[in-house]
Amino acid sequence: MQIQVAHGSVTLSGTVAWNYQRRAAGTTVESIAGVRRVINNIELQSRVSSADTRDHIRSAFARLANLDANHIQVDVDGATVKPSGTVTSHAEKAAANHAAWSSPHVFCVIDQLRVAER
Repeated sequence: MQIQVAHGSVTLSGTVAWNYQRRAAGTTVESIAGVRRVINNIELQSRVSSADTRDHIRSAFARLANLDANHIQVDVDGATVKPSGTVTSHAEKAAANHAAWSSPHVFCVIDQLRVAER
């Protein structure tokens, strides 16, 4: 991983295997005193897509008690996943996206979920 610092702005670059690692790097740097801006250009290692990616994600949805998976569609194109549909809360939306990222074959998640208005 490479880090560049200029005038309180930190740019992260490099490659990691998982999205949680990319997010953790950005979050860690944000907490450093004097950092005003973080540009997270860290990329994920490319992975081969798998035919069972959709099933893996649907199974992850089913394991989440706070997620009504019946209202979520999962479109898989190679290593890109597009969850869509309507969820009841921002917590449910976050859980669905986290489940989508949990597949070992996912390189990109394009969130198309909507939170229902009450």
